[in-house]
Amino acid sequence: MRHVHFRFGFSLMLCVLLGLLLSACGDNTATAVPIVTATAAPITTATRITTPATTTVASVATTTASATTSAATTAIASVATTTASTTTSAATTASSTLPQLIFVGNSLVSGYGLSNTDSFPYQTWKLLGMDKYDMQNLGMNSNYGSTTTEMLTYSPAIDALYAASRKNIIVVLEGLNDWGSGVSSDKAYQNLADYCKARKDKGYKVVIVTLIGVAGEQPFPVAEFEKHQQFVNTAIRKNWQNYADALADVATDPNIGTNRAELTEYYQSDGRHLSPKGAEIIAQIVKNAVIKL
Repeated sequence: MRHVHFRFGFSLMLCVLLGLLLSACGDNTATAVPIVTATAAPITTATRITTPATTTVASVATTTASATTSAATTAIASVATTTASTTTSAATTASSTLPQLIFVGNSLVSGYGLSNTDSFPYQTWKLLGMDKYDMQNLGMNSNYGSTTTEMLTYSPAIDALYAASRKNIIVVLEGLNDWGSGVSSDKAYQNLADYCKARKDKGYKVVIVTLIGVAGEQPFPVAEFEKHQQFVNTAIRKNWQNYADALADVATDPNIGTNRAELTEYYQSDGRHLSPKGAEIIAQIVKNAVIKL
């Protein structure tokens, strides 16, 4: 879901990720994972779920086009994934033997509208034991809202974080913004499945997260959004074992998985982003998935 504000020093981090993308070597192509046979929700021209940010991905790419491999490597080593007081930096985690826990996806992941410690990645980390895992929150609050297409684009930079000397876990929550971008539901799901399969092939333990609902009045047809949500979630539930190691089915929780006409305590005022209580629900479900790996 797209926004005006950036969290966790994201503008710098996106520059780093794109710098790594330009310098990465190797083929990121993965064999497509077959999608579930179903009637896809129609492409919609409804208002995008989120609002534009002031810094575009294109302008960041232009700025970082001349970055060298060594500069990108040096930069990513100095980037803290939340703040210096609440998480570890890539420089610190690079030499660690603790399992590495990476969160990727949209603004629900980055924790838009929340304090760093209220985001669901941080809450998950706390539940798991902050002394037992190194955590990096790479959720995106980009100009157009993170989409599955964007995730595929910057995936080489994610692969560059993989460390063969320890367990690497990646938690993936994406697919909501695709609907508002006019991407068909089956294409959004296929992108998501391909992304997860490529990370699994790299060596990551992959946790796939289902899509939550919305609450209250929205500037788009909720019934059409719900078709997309249900299609993607059904496909994930049927096929996740083909490309992931664990399923965090947050959409089964009645407080955040169902689209509601009224605003509840589990959402912020926009009815699309979670409150600390809503984030806590996802954190608990993701924690239960991670500990099985």
